[in-house]
Amino acid sequence: AQRWDKWDDFHLRLPCSPKNVFRRDGQSRWTVIQTALSRPLLTFDDLRACILSYSAESGSQWRFRALRNLIEEHFSPSEREAFFATTLPGIV
Repeated sequence: AQRWDKWDDFHLRLPCSPKNVFRRDGQSRWTVIQTALSRPLLTFDDLRACILSYSAESGSQWRFRALRNLIEEHFSPSEREAFFATTLPGIV
């Protein structure tokens, strides 16, 4: 199936889209995200800092409450370990 990159107010703007670039320098947002997420992340705080490293302009608006709650309250220690060791690296 052929895919089209829709870049308008009616569609989700995926970070991997070639049209998703930083305004200040035109660098691919996906490349920056992949680089940031390729570092070892072991805790919620590591992940939050990583996300804010490439989203500083929006970071002051975000609280990460649901993500923190999921990782720190709902995941068991083994689920937390699997998320950071397997799931998250597999996304990138």
